[in-house]
Amino acid sequence: MDNDALAHLPIESSARKPLSDNALIDWLLTEGVSIPTPRDLVGRLALRMVEIGMPLCRLRITIRTLHPQYLGTSYTWTRGSNEVEEFLPTFEILLTDQYLKSPYAGIFDGAGGIRRRLDVPGITLDYPILEDLRDAGATDYIALPLVFSDGKIAALTLAANRPGGFTTAELEILYQMLPVLAQVMECHALRLTATTILETYLGRHSGARVLKGLIKRGDGEDIHAVIWFSDLRGSTRLTDRMPRQ
Repeated sequence: MDNDALAHLPIESSARKPLSDNALIDWLLTEGVSIPTPRDLVGRLALRMVEIGMPLCRLRITIRTLHPQYLGTSYTWTRGSNEVEEFLPTFEILLTDQYLKSPYAGIFDGAGGIRRRLDVPGITLDYPILEDLRDAGATDYIALPLVFSDGKIAALTLAANRPGGFTTAELEILYQMLPVLAQVMECHALRLTATTILETYLGRHSGARVLKGLIKRGDGEDIHAVIWFSDLRGSTRLTDRMPRQ
């Protein structure tokens, strides 16, 4: 095509066209996918929900990763706070009432979505966390599964503080968003798992170098190091006497 023909082509507007009619899906596909950490993603997703008028007062996303000590990570945003709280539960939590009497037990067992209105007079709340949220001013609570491509499940929970809670239109926006949010969070979960595995078997320094691409034969560096071999006094006797664990 010559320059004269190019000159007569229509010029598109510089304004970006939304990729979706759903404001949250559009945000995830344009801005959310480029946010480098799940902690930042949770915080900015919560602010986006507030910007479009949702009465959000708390947002939490919990992802389960492969880790020798921790079951996964929970990221919690609370309205009025500029920070996203990060919590790493250990495997022992699975045996506690804190977990067994929470919506997470149902979500991770495949129960589907859970919704509880908190501003209805005389209603009996079946999860202890709901009483805490109601005392803090919440009027509605939703727990939803984020299903990854391999079948693993993460959890999204939201609380509202507007009388009447979330509207039907807002719930529809949230349900439509779930598959896209699940894909974005799965990428973060895989990255966290890869980092953990490399740090566990190679060490934090070497694992970080591998993640940066130093993986082919010949990649490396010369360092000054001390190699120290040691043994545990009486280890043979202890091994014979004590259980393997």
